[in-house]
Amino acid sequence: MNISAEDHSFEDFVNIGFVFVGAITTYVLHWIIGWNVVFSASIVGLIFSFIPNLMASHQELQNLPAAVYCGTFVGMTKVGDSPNFLFISIASILTGLILLGTKNAFHGYGGKLGSLAFVGVGLAFYFYNIVLQ
Repeated sequence: MNISAEDHSFEDFVNIGFVFVGAITTYVLHWIIGWNVVFSASIVGLIFSFIPNLMASHQELQNLPAAVYCGTFVGMTKVGDSPNFLFISIASILTGLILLGTKNAFHGYGGKLGSLAFVGVGLAFYFYNIVLQ
């Protein structure tokens, strides 16, 4: 797999922000408001799935549902592993970068978004607990 600057556009980097939004929104709905974690992720995914249809003229929003849904997997992290917003922020940014790096990989395979979130949260757990503590 060859990753170069030509393979990426501004819209690809916007996806990192979408992963962050999905993670933070799910985290807030679950840990702050108290909704069930699966329900929180489902509501976030459902709401953001309509945005590309409502704003069809904005090309950068066409990948929004997948990126936000990837972020919901990050936001579903157990509270013992994700103690605060800093951890979720780090995990979502790392996951977004991994999503960006694998945009042309794993097509046709199920579980890509959840697997990427798992790797991003794992790296954030290491970084947060080893480097920052």
